[in-house]
Order: sequence, then C-alpha cells, then structure tokens
Amino acid sequence: MVMGDYMKGGISRFGKGWMAAAVLALAAPLSAGANVIYDTDFSQINEWAFSGNNTTSVTAAPDGDGTAARFVLNRNDPVSFRSELVHISGMVPNNVRNASPGQEYWYGFKVWLDKFDRDTEDDILFQFHGAADAGCPSQRAPNLNLSIRNDSWIVTSVGDSRRCISRDDRPWQSWVQRKLGTYETGRWTHFVMRIKWSHQTDGILEIWKDGEKVLSQRTRTMFNDRKGPNMKIGIYKPSWSSRRTNTNQRSLYYGDLRVALGSNQFEAVSTMNGPTGGTPAAPQGLAVDVAPPAEVSPAPAQPVGEAEPEGDNCVRCEIVQDRSSLSILR
Repeated sequence: MVMGDYMKGGISRFGKGWMAAAVLALAAPLSAGANVIYDTDFSQINEWAFSGNNTTSVTAAPDGDGTAARFVLNRNDPVSFRSELVHISGMVPNNVRNASPGQEYWYGFKVWLDKFDRDTEDDILFQFHGAADAGCPSQRAPNLNLSIRNDSWIVTSVGDSRRCISRDDRPWQSWVQRKLGTYETGRWTHFVMRIKWSHQTDGILEIWKDGEKVLSQRTRTMFNDRKGPNMKIGIYKPSWSSRRTNTNQRSLYYGDLRVALGSNQFEAVSTMNGPTGGTPAAPQGLAVDVAPPAEVSPAPAQPVGEAEPEGDNCVRCEIVQDRSSLSILR
C-alpha cells in the first residue's frame, strides 16, 4: 500500500475517509442496467488515485446539471505534464480496474473542454494502459488514447501478439490513428466506445461521438498480457515534461462515466440527454461492410505494421499522417 506519491508524475491515494466512502459507493446499486459494471456521476472520487498532480476536484457541473470532476494542468505545476485519475485496485471490481481479455466492453463518458486553446502538441484526455506480465518490460505505448491535437479529436490504438515486448520492438503489429472531428469548448462532448480487448485480429474498436458513429475498426486492441488494460482519465500533455508549447494551461470536466459488458450496450452507457440530441437506437453488430458516406473518402491503409484484416472500415474520419505521437506516448 502506498501512502504518498510513487514518483514524480506517479500515483497517490486520497486522504482520510477514502476507504469507507469507496466501499459505500461500490455497495450502491447500479442504475443503468444489469450489464453495467461501473457507473459514476463524479459526486465523489474516492475510488480513484491521483496520477501526477493532486489537484483534481469534485465540483458543480459547468452546465449546472449535477456534479463533475474538474481537471486542471498548468505548465508550472509541480508535475508539469500530468493531472489524471486511475482506479485503485480493490476499490472497484477487478474487471473494471483491468479489462478482461477477450471480453466485449462498452464505455460511455462525457467531457467538457473549458480552457483549451489550440495547441500543435497532443493533449491526451482518456487512455488505456496495458498491464505487463511479471518480468516483462512495462515501457510501452498506451493501447488506446483519445487526444486533441491542433483542432481535432484523435484516437490512437495499438496492439501486438508478441510476448514481453517494449517500445524498442516497434513498429507494433497493429497501429491505428484517426481524426474524429473538430473539438468544441464550452459544451459536453459525449463518447461511446465499444472495445473487444484482444491481441489477435478479432479485436473490435468502435467509437461514437455525440451519437454519430465515427470509427469502426477490426484490429488488435491490446498486448499479449495476462491482464487487460486499465483506464486513466484527465490531462496528460507529454511535451510539457521537457519543453514549452504555445499554451500554458488546460482545464476540463468529466461528467458521467459508465462501463458495461456484453453485446448492444450502447443505451446502457450513453450519456446523451440534452441539447446535443437524444440517444440513438442501440447499434447491432460491427458495421464492417458499410461504405463511408459519399462525401468521405475511405481512409488510407494503416501506416505502421501489418495490414489490418479485410473488413476494416473508418466512418467519417481520416488518417493522421503525422507519426510523431508514437515517440512521445507513454
């Protein structure tokens, strides 16, 4: 058990009362459905640990509807590049803390970008890190991250079936990076992700933004580890660990966050219920055989590693040709 920070940019637990509060939170009934295994409105964050700065707080939601977790990162903070939260082992179900390989997961959450001026360097706001097996290297890329660069949302996914690999073993067997549209500040952006965690090519990655499907991909989604990846949320700006960029502060809010298992769980995890529109009907299956709309050109082939299996499909998104993020994600 750790009573302080592991290291600069590392993880620390919350203060007094976190155990009792978290046990009560876990004992509370889940409201979104039988397949939902985690559901929080961020009215408390006791089951989370700080990663980086310990400035994340519970506050009123920016639209006045409920509560939210507020993340702030300043270039001159003690940890200049990271203000994130990660689930504490034992405080949430094991299959929430680490995804179960081979299982189909649905993740729904909403993000409100507050102070977020345009920057040419990545801001990673949601990510999954693999849990390397004992004796294997731990320095690898996140298996999935959702980031902002310039004016765009970008998703990056990597996976590999080789055992005990590190960043030195790049290129990864599977590497996907796509733009998901322009980001907006001052409102909730709603995401739903359908992920089958697999180091084989039967993995699934589907993403909806504000109710519209923006990515449908069949790809390796994790490394060849016994445990599946674990989630981190907040702000991670790798470039600020070593250099300045054209911005000095980032701030955002996280609203609801839900996790479900099984098929067709869109409605169970979706956070849409306001001016951005209603929840669409739950999707059926993986739409790998639907061509992109006429005004959208099919994405070019994967730029790194082996080609993805037939059926790979990108909806309303474009490939990101700049591969610079591969050298900074960690």
